[in-house]
Amino acid sequence: MAFVRIKCNFRINEYSTAAGIRGCYDADYSGRILSTDKWASFSVKVTDLYTKSVDSHSIVCFCGGERKERVLLLAKEGLVFLKDHPMIMTLLLFMAGVNLVASAFDAVLPGYVLPNPKGSQAVLGIVTSCSGVVMIAGSLIASALPKPKDRVRVVYRTMLFSLGTENFIMAYAREPLLWCAGQVIGWLLVPVMSTNEEVILRSSIPVELQGRVYACRNTLQFFTIPIGMFFGSFMVDNVCEPFMVRYGHLSYLNMLFGFGKGSGAALMMFILGVSGSLICIIMGRKLKRYQYREDML
Repeated sequence: MAFVRIKCNFRINEYSTAAGIRGCYDADYSGRILSTDKWASFSVKVTDLYTKSVDSHSIVCFCGGERKERVLLLAKEGLVFLKDHPMIMTLLLFMAGVNLVASAFDAVLPGYVLPNPKGSQAVLGIVTSCSGVVMIAGSLIASALPKPKDRVRVVYRTMLFSLGTENFIMAYAREPLLWCAGQVIGWLLVPVMSTNEEVILRSSIPVELQGRVYACRNTLQFFTIPIGMFFGSFMVDNVCEPFMVRYGHLSYLNMLFGFGKGSGAALMMFILGVSGSLICIIMGRKLKRYQYREDML
C-alpha cells in the first residue's frame, strides 16, 4: 500500500450560524494518509483569525495516488470477463453491427429527403422527430410486456424487424407520410430491445465488475457509430450517387430508386436494408446457441 505526504495550507470561509457573520480561518496539516483512490478523512487544527481559538476539524479529501497502473488493470479485468462469457461478447458484437447500420442510416437520411421534390428541411425535421416520439410509445410497450421466455431472441428478432423494414420502406417510398411510417416501424421496438439487453447485462455481470465491464461494453458496442456515419456519407457521395448518375436511366433502377439527385441515397438505403438483415440473420444464428431466462439464474 503506497503512502503520500500532503501539506495543506488553506483558508476556509464560512458563515457563523450563531452571529450571522463571516468567519475567516487558517488550517494546517502535514501528515501521511493512505493512497487508496478513495475518500479519506483526517483531522486538522483550525485557528479562528478573529478569536485566535484553536479547534480540531475533520477534513475529507480524495487521495489520487498512483492510478496509471490501475486503468489498464481494470480494462483487462473487463475484457477477461467478456472473454469468459461468450454470450455477452456475441451480443455486444451483434449490437456493434446494428449500430454500424443505424448510424449509416442517420448519415444518409438528409441526403435522401432534402433533394426529393417533396422533401424540405421542415419535412426532414418531422421525419427525424418521429423516431423520438415513437420511442416513448415503445418504452411504454416494453414496460407493459410480460417477461419473455428468452431475452436473447427478443434482442436479435426486434432488430431484424427494425432494420429489415425501415431501410427498405425508405428506399422505395416517395411520400413524406411513408417516410414517417418507416421511422415509426423502425424505432418502435428499439426500447424493447434495449430493455432486454440491459436486463441480460445487469443480471449476468457481478455488481463489483459492472463498471469495468460496461466501460468495455461501451467501447465495443458504440465504436462503430462514427465509422457508420463516415461510411454512410462516403458511400452516398462517392459510390451510390455517381452510380445512379451513370446507370439511373435503366428502367428497373429508375422504378426502384428514382432518378436524379437523391436516388443514390435511396440505393444506399437498400444496401443498408440488405446489410442490416444479413447481420441480424448471421449473428442471430450465433446467438441461438445461448438462452437467457430468469428461471435459469
